[in-house]
Amino acid sequence: SSRFDELPDDFDPSGKLPGSFDDGDPQTTNLYVGNLSPQVDENFLLRTFGRFGPIASVKIMWPRTEEERRRQRNCGFVAFMNRADGQAAKDEMQEIFKKYKMK
Repeated sequence: SSRFDELPDDFDPSGKLPGSFDDGDPQTTNLYVGNLSPQVDENFLLRTFGRFGPIASVKIMWPRTEEERRRQRNCGFVAFMNRADGQAAKDEMQEIFKKYKMK
């Protein structure tokens, strides 16, 4: 059972894993979340990622241009209060996408 039980109906697990895999800052608590459906809002991210621990902030980068709207995908950031919770969320998300990719 996974804490990611609220994925949007139009979730598309094909292709590369979304998100940043830059581990350059070992102290960061920010988690990049890519390939978000336009139906995903800040409350969805809070409910989904809040299961891992306290969250400082959530931000979705809403489209500003017509080109961005045509992509029909958004990205966002979840800032955890501590690094361990963010790492746990990232690790579980990667495992889930690997399972979907294998299907």
